[in-house]
Amino acid sequence: MTRLKIYRSRFSRLRGLLGTLPNDDLVMLVPCSDVHTFGMAYPLDLAFIDAKGRVMKSYRNVEPGSRLRCTNAKAVVERASCAHKKWFVPRHFAGESIYKALVKPEPVKKVSAQKGSSNENLSRVSCD
Repeated sequence: MTRLKIYRSRFSRLRGLLGTLPNDDLVMLVPCSDVHTFGMAYPLDLAFIDAKGRVMKSYRNVEPGSRLRCTNAKAVVERASCAHKKWFVPRHFAGESIYKALVKPEPVKKVSAQKGSSNENLSRVSCD
């Protein structure tokens, strides 16, 4: 299961994912408009977020030893780079809220009625 960790202190934002092993967790650095990957042991996927929670810029597979900034960003979401999982793609998610971009609804599924219940259409939300 993917977890979102929010780092607000100066130390935790500076550290970010440094010293961790690659996993499915997302880290949000708030406030943040400038990210470095110096000392990282693996590449990162990054998304810069504005004050309204919209994705401004996104990057995949940012190698260790890099520095990126987006002057109007208020936060950054980062994770260990993962090519087979969806991420913010600028042409698709630019201007979308971070919630909409990270969480996609699965198709509505018809559930067969059991004794004592009625037919319902159910939908679930899953995170990639």
